Amino acid sequence: MKKENIKKAIQKFYEIRDIPYHIPLDDKERNFDCEGKNRGFSRELKKLGYQTRERVGLIRWTEQNFPKEIFEVPYENESSHTFTEVLLPGEKNG
Repeated sequence: MKKENIKKAIQKFYEIRDIPYHIPLDDKERNFDCEGKNRGFSRELKKLGYQTRERVGLIRWTEQNFPKEIFEVPYENESSHTFTEVLLPGEKNG
């Protein structure tokens, strides 16, 4: 993997991470929730020659180290989060 591609990949990570989080209200709006951001990140990495795949992790909000005030807002304890797994060059897909 070229050093310039690694730098571009890191730059894309920060660019996409810094897009304000937004759950679309309809099909006309762009999706900038964890799923939408990670799909965009995967597309950008694939252009640079990386192999990626979408992963989903499950969390319980009550197991997170959040300030007490956060839990005053109604929530469902179990939730999921989408993230991008990147296969490093030279490694076999497992």
